[in-house]
Amino acid sequence: MRNRLLKHGGRSGILPKQRPIFKGPIRNPTAFELSQQEIEQGIVEDLEVPTHHGKPLQRIKPPAKVITVAERIKHVIDRAAERDSQLDTTNFTLDQKWKLKRDAIRREFLREAYLLEAKRLEDIDRRSREIRERKEEKKWLEEQEFLEQDRTNALSANIPSIENLLTKGMMRGRTSEENQLLKAKRTANRHAKELIQKENDANNLLDLYHAAGNFITTVEELDEAIHKAFDVDFAKFSIDETSVDTKLSTSNLAHLTVKMNESLITDQVLGEISGKPGLDQIKEILSGETEKTKKEVHIKLGV
Repeated sequence: MRNRLLKHGGRSGILPKQRPIFKGPIRNPTAFELSQQEIEQGIVEDLEVPTHHGKPLQRIKPPAKVITVAERIKHVIDRAAERDSQLDTTNFTLDQKWKLKRDAIRREFLREAYLLEAKRLEDIDRRSREIRERKEEKKWLEEQEFLEQDRTNALSANIPSIENLLTKGMMRGRTSEENQLLKAKRTANRHAKELIQKENDANNLLDLYHAAGNFITTVEELDEAIHKAFDVDFAKFSIDETSVDTKLSTSNLAHLTVKMNESLITDQVLGEISGKPGLDQIKEILSGETEKTKKEVHIKLGV
């Protein structure tokens, strides 16, 4: 058991290679096989040809002799059958007659095996040829598609030739549709920039409007401001000084920073300016969106 496994590397469960029925070729090589045989691989031109038992080895293996299935049947089976048929079996024993009959049965089985193997090899050749033809056709289609795509890309990219440069110029002129599209894009970009600029101007104007509440616009307000600026109230000054010292402490500064951040976040979220209506809120009021939202809320709440 061990000796029989050594040829397979000591591994069990591996079936030996099936012995072929035909040791030599049964048909002439095709054009594809001949083209493959002409390809030499792994041969160095200047390397000395090795020898075996004093005879130089051939670089290219000579083709084996082709013996067709009909010739094999004729030389192996029919000739043996003709030889056995010429024997005189009158003086043969039962064992000798059985051997002749057994040989005839074996010859018929061999004939059937030859024919079946030839048919199987023909099917393999046919499938191989079909697969090879499909691969060649697919490769040809891919090459044609690549050439067509390359030609289309060259045309779409408008790669100029010398003739085109001399006749049509370097640049291609825009069509009427392209001119209209370009004009529409430029108009849209200009309107978008104008809208952004107008919104910024409106925000600045609204900020100025809210800040105008602190402006001095009357004589009474001017007198009151002058009085506050030059009249010193010691009691109030003491209170303000204490308030300033209190505000300058670390905790109060942090609290003031949080308050300022909260006011900035609130203004950004609600679209307000220092707690007063911003441009977005004014747009909603003028468009009636605010009133519509109030009505929907009242309807849902049943008010």
